[in-house]
Amino acid sequence: MTALRRFERPVVVQVGRRSTEHIVFDVNEAANILLRDLHRQTERRRVAMDACLQVLRGEAHPPAARRAFVAAALEEKIPALRLNAGTAGPKDPFIFASGQFSRNR
Repeated sequence: MTALRRFERPVVVQVGRRSTEHIVFDVNEAANILLRDLHRQTERRRVAMDACLQVLRGEAHPPAARRAFVAAALEEKIPALRLNAGTAGPKDPFIFASGQFSRNR
């Protein structure tokens, strides 16, 4: 069942300026970051949490949760958000240069 929760392409996030990059491989990791590191109660965060829960319940597929997770992370202005460059396809909209975002709270 774990394979059903994995992202086809991992997302790399750096949740703090001094933290190391974390590779998010699956819905469980995305949900943990949403709970632990994204503190503002925004609509995108809520949608991402709902999408993760739907995947965990078997009601949705991981790409929906991945898209919602990326949208919530971008809204939170997580500093380094990108895909593992070796696995990214040319039409993937979630490729960002490391260090382009700053945390403004």
